Amino acid sequence: MYAIDKEETFNQCLMWKNMSNDITESPIILVGNKSDLEHERSVPIETGKRFAEENKMEFFETSA
Repeated sequence: MYAIDKEETFNQCLMWKNMSNDITESPIILVGNKSDLEHERSVPIETGKRFAEENKMEFFETSA
């Protein structure tokens, strides 16, 4: 999960993916959180989708 308004959280996704691959073979879902903060977005939705596709993940955005 990353915050769509904080690019630094998105930049850590690859590290978290690699760590999870060491622990489990379960499917991974990438979630962009804080979708209610569209006006503060710093990670374009296309960037999240592309990252998920390249890393064989499902992708969603939500607001918790």
